[in-house]
Amino acid sequence: MTTSLAHLYATICLATVFFQIGLIAGLPLGRYTQGGQHEGALPLSGRIVALVSIPILLWMALSILSAAGFPGLDWPRWTGWAAFAVTCGI
Repeated sequence: MTTSLAHLYATICLATVFFQIGLIAGLPLGRYTQGGQHEGALPLSGRIVALVSIPILLWMALSILSAAGFPGLDWPRWTGWAAFAVTCGI
């Protein structure tokens, strides 16, 4: 069960990364992000925020996978809890 949940979490994070890439590329998805303040494509400042969020999302996904015991990911246990805390804060 824990492994399945970790897979699901990582998949959702990866889907969000692709969404952020679309925002950076200028797709008209502004109404679905950042409080829907922008119709259409995001301005440069919004695209920078999307760019900064990508490594954070990847770190969160890998942290949860490591905490679930996936081989090759020998990260400290606290990284999984930190990712959980960031997720709860979002």
